[in-house]
Amino acid sequence: MKKYLYRDIIRHTLIPIYLEKGKQTQVTSLIKGHASKARSFPLSVTDLASIHQRLGIDIATLAKIYRTAGYIATLRPLDDYIRDAAADEALRQNAELKEKLSYGRTLDQVLREGIFPSSPDYALVFRGLMVAQKVRTSYILAIHKNHLLDPQSAEKLAAVDVGHPFCRVFTRGHRYFVDPTSPPRIMRTATDLLPFVVWQEGLDSWSLGIRDNQEIMEQVRDKASRCKLLSQYESALESRLNDILPQPAEPTATEDQPTRHEVLLTRRIDQVRSLQTLTRPRMPCS
Repeated sequence: MKKYLYRDIIRHTLIPIYLEKGKQTQVTSLIKGHASKARSFPLSVTDLASIHQRLGIDIATLAKIYRTAGYIATLRPLDDYIRDAAADEALRQNAELKEKLSYGRTLDQVLREGIFPSSPDYALVFRGLMVAQKVRTSYILAIHKNHLLDPQSAEKLAAVDVGHPFCRVFTRGHRYFVDPTSPPRIMRTATDLLPFVVWQEGLDSWSLGIRDNQEIMEQVRDKASRCKLLSQYESALESRLNDILPQPAEPTATEDQPTRHEVLLTRRIDQVRSLQTLTRPRMPCS
C-alpha cells in the first residue's frame, strides 16, 4: 500500500492524504522559502466571500490557492525563454524548449533554473508550494479530447498538447480541481474540465511514470487506454449536456399515454442524443 494513503474511519474508505513528497516534489529549504513568500503574497481578488458562496470552498484554502497562483506568475522564467514571442523563429525556439523541458525537471530545479510558463511547470510548482503550506494537493494529468476523438488528425493534434496537468485540492471533506494559472480556475467536478479528461492522479508526473510528452503520447495511443478515456469523455459530455439543455415541455395528458415521468425521460434522452450528434463525431471505440 502506498504510504500516502490513510483510512477514513467514517467512510471506511482509503483516501489519499497527498501531503507526501513525490519524485519531483521534494520539500527542500528552497521550496519552503518560496512557500512562505506565497503564503504572504497579495491577493489578486477582493471578494473571496462570493467565490466561497458559489463553490463552497473554505475561505482559508481559497486564499492560499489565489495567493500561490499569483506568486507563481511572478517567478523568474528560464533565461532561454523568449518573452512575448511573435516571430516564427522565436515561437519555434520556445516550442523546442517546452518540448525538451516539459515533465523533465524536479520542483527544486524549476525554482533554481527558472520556470517555463506552461501547465507542466505551473502544476508542479503549485502542488509543491501547496503541500509545503500543509494543504493536501494532488497532481493530475488530463488528456485533451482531440487526442481521443481523432488521433490521426495531425492538424488537430498540433493545436493542443496531448496532456494538460491540473491539481486537485482536498479540504474539509471536499475536493476541487484547480488550473493554477493566474488567476486560478477552480472547478468542482470532472465535467468542468472538458474538453480535458482525467487520465492519472498522483504526487507528480514522475510518480506517475511520465518524464516527457512522448511517453504520454505512447500510452494514450494504446487502444485500451484511449477507449477508457473516451468512455469518461462521453459520460462527462452527457452530464454537461444535461446541465445546459432546457427542460422538456410538459406532456399533454391522455388516457393511453405513458406516465409523465416516462414521457419526460424519453424526451430528455432524445434531446441529449440530438445534441451529441452535433457536438462530436462517432466514438472510435464503439
